[in-house]
Amino acid sequence: METTTFYAALKIMGAGMAGIFIFMLLFGIIIYGLQKVFPFKEEVQTNENR
Repeated sequence: METTTFYAALKIMGAGMAGIFIFMLLFGIIIYGLQKVFPFKEEVQTNENR
């Protein structure tokens, strides 16, 4: 196995995995922000809803 090819493949794989984790982090931050902007409000129970 050619070592330069192996290390190049590791660099590409590492960049891809880092990109995935950065995307997941940004997605989580967006979801957290949306929960702060639009908080969950529980419905008031009435006799008609039961």
